[in-house]
Amino acid sequence: MPQGCDQDAPRKLRWCTAAALALTLGSCTMVGPDFTTPRTDVTPSFASAVPVSGEIYFTPQHRDDAAWWKVFKDQTLDGLIEAAYHHNLDIRQAGVAVLQARAELGVAIGDEYPQQQQLFADYQYNQLSKNEPNLAQSAVRSFHSAQWGLTAAWELDFWGKYRRAVESADESFLASISNYDDALVSLTGTVASTYVDIRTIEERL
Repeated sequence: MPQGCDQDAPRKLRWCTAAALALTLGSCTMVGPDFTTPRTDVTPSFASAVPVSGEIYFTPQHRDDAAWWKVFKDQTLDGLIEAAYHHNLDIRQAGVAVLQARAELGVAIGDEYPQQQQLFADYQYNQLSKNEPNLAQSAVRSFHSAQWGLTAAWELDFWGKYRRAVESADESFLASISNYDDALVSLTGTVASTYVDIRTIEERL
């Protein structure tokens, strides 16, 4: 082998090593812009500072004994529970869930009635032109015409699909009311228990 080839081999090896190293470092570069945390608007306070008004809503089945804390005859406790009721997000969410379940029940009941309904009417007034042939021989020169109708179509509930849907929506509605009552009991119980603990500690001090 010629001597010149032996001298060029180390040089070629160094060039290949440098090229491989450059390709390796270049493949480590990330593609696309760096992630930046998006700006999030947060309300300055947890709840609205608007003065509360209105009584606490109780479901009819628990209206009689729902305001159990009133037996203490403590206006401060009454005010705390009322404020907690009007500013608690769990109570609001439970109330909205009741409204949503009631709307879904209405939709389910509506499926038992005709799904397609159409009412149409038409009225026309016609008058013969003066250039109409044999107009003099005709005693009737104008006339009115009207028509109306009603169409309805629905799917017969042979297998009870819609009736079962109504039963399911009704049970979901009752469950949402129970969830509201549960949230209300939990809220009032927590507020009253905390208030009693504070008063007890004050008396001990």
